[in-house]
Amino acid sequence: DSLRASSRLSLGELQVLAQRYETVLANPEFEHILDAAHPPCGGRRFAWLEGGRMLRIECEGEAVYALDSQHELYRYTGLVHIADAESVLAFCSDDYNLLAHPRFRPELLPTSPPDLATRLPSLIIFMIDATSRAHFRRSL
Repeated sequence: DSLRASSRLSLGELQVLAQRYETVLANPEFEHILDAAHPPCGGRRFAWLEGGRMLRIECEGEAVYALDSQHELYRYTGLVHIADAESVLAFCSDDYNLLAHPRFRPELLPTSPPDLATRLPSLIIFMIDATSRAHFRRSL
């Protein structure tokens, strides 16, 4: 009842949602992921993408990184500008960090407005117009 009150969903909607989650979590890929004995991740964060898409790695030993799905590893010697890559895989001894930072791609945005001549009129405007006309006539 407290979940229903806090989520503002009806009991039926909550039951459907619970069944969907049960189906998804039955996949062997998620086996033991919700167990209380599941150990916490032991990794540490040592790599960041800072403002201006600058890669910073703080590592005591030798640090290397790879860009997107490339197989070439680059040796890290200091701040690096990541211009075109959207993901960086950074390595520091046996640890690794995966950084994802989608870049802005204006060529994917529409450049011209949609053709208004082919757009269908809004039914809501017709409904408001019809309601207001009827109300106007009744008030006469």
